[in-house]
Amino acid sequence: MSEFRVVLFDTIKDGFSKEDVKANLAKYLKIDSVKAERLLTRPESVIKKIINADIAAKYKRALDKCGIAYEIQALSVQLQDEKEHLSVSNSENEAAPIKKQEIIKDDKDVIPVKLYTPRQVITGTIFGGPIAATYFIKQNYDAVVDTSLSSKTLMVGVIFSLVLLLVLPFIPEWVPGVVVYMPYLIFVGVFANKHLLSKDIIINSDEYMPQSSIKVLLIALLILAFNIVLIGGYMLALQTAGIITI
Repeated sequence: MSEFRVVLFDTIKDGFSKEDVKANLAKYLKIDSVKAERLLTRPESVIKKIINADIAAKYKRALDKCGIAYEIQALSVQLQDEKEHLSVSNSENEAAPIKKQEIIKDDKDVIPVKLYTPRQVITGTIFGGPIAATYFIKQNYDAVVDTSLSSKTLMVGVIFSLVLLLVLPFIPEWVPGVVVYMPYLIFVGVFANKHLLSKDIIINSDEYMPQSSIKVLLIALLILAFNIVLIGGYMLALQTAGIITI
């Protein structure tokens, strides 16, 4: 008995917009808009791992209406069919043979993408400050191949970190440290919980898995050490220049 898997690519076909494709995926694959959006952020997604020929044909009919590139790949084929090319793909105006792949035996053959949970991002920010927040959020966007949001995160994070570094030595000593750090920590917490996938979604997803909390702590501590050296060196330079007195 032949078995197939369905692979979705992020290439949108001519005549369709991203919003059209997202709406079509939600409609024909019966998924929510968040799931559809995530599928469009990855170069390649296995949306069905092991299905028979009848179900593969149904997916072909559905995906033909979605306006996005896909491929239905043969996993195992009966001996009498091995010399035949199975035409179940969405190449433009002509069928292409299915690529034969090794049989996927279980979910372990599909490696999930590791993401930082909102709590991990917040924890990292507590220790490593805005540089850590920038790193963890950017890593999540890089993991799902969202280059636009990754670039924006880096830009905002670098600008904010530089501004904070420049003004930090001139903040009066009587101003509590919490006044300086709490606003951006609250912002990162709100942002992470609103825009990043929750821990429950990550754990229950076949596509994702949470990063190690030990890894988060180690990275945050390394960034903390970098911050201490950076701020200390900057303040020492200002003192040497006679701008401030430590």
